[in-house]
Amino acid sequence: MKTMRFLAAMFVAAAMFAVTGCSKDDEGGSVSKDKIVGSWSMETMTVTQTVSGLTGEYAAMNGSRTNTSGPEEGESSIFIFNNDGTVSNVNVFIDHDNNDEIVNQTSTGTWSLNGKELTLILVDEEGVTDTMVLNVEEVTSNKLVLTTERSMDDSTSIPGQVATITVSIKLDFSRV
Repeated sequence: MKTMRFLAAMFVAAAMFAVTGCSKDDEGGSVSKDKIVGSWSMETMTVTQTVSGLTGEYAAMNGSRTNTSGPEEGESSIFIFNNDGTVSNVNVFIDHDNNDEIVNQTSTGTWSLNGKELTLILVDEEGVTDTMVLNVEEVTSNKLVLTTERSMDDSTSIPGQVATITVSIKLDFSRV
């Protein structure tokens, strides 16, 4: 039972980090805002979750797990970065928990670029605000790669144990 609660907590942590995070240190250089402006379609999202610090019977949970996913047929996630610093995001996905209903979600907000650090502030249709700070790993005329990484200590899922959970996310986009 403790193991299941811990695994559930790790999943929730990964989901939280998928929408918020902090960027890696800028390794020099900067990215031109003009290279980001335009419409980008997310092709894949790679999430790597690393757990460390567990001992005894829970030590087997230490290690890394990576999952790469992309949109299913008929799904998409489009980000439109405008020159005036505004951004919109349209997600179309299949809700498998609701009779495979096609769902359209939109968010609008602002974006800024400082060196290689891209900050997005998006507000969804229900008024929920998400702030994301991402590192621009690569940008060409047709490709955009954004990453983020965040760590947290979890001392509540397994009594007497403190796990460090690190979630790294890589988003690959192509220009639309």
